[in-house]
Amino acid sequence: MYESEQIYSFAAFASGALILGAVWFSYRQRSRLLLSFASLIVTPALVFYVNMIDHL
Repeated sequence: MYESEQIYSFAAFASGALILGAVWFSYRQRSRLLLSFASLIVTPALVFYVNMIDHL
């Protein structure tokens, strides 16, 4: 039980870090393609993140 909770929190943290990294990188590059790609990733990842927090 505890191990699965640890995996869930790690997955949520990893997805959050990935989102922030993608947004920061696309902002640095100022590329619209990267920004649209990042927003495509952010939406489902946010839903995933909220679901993970709901599980904890």
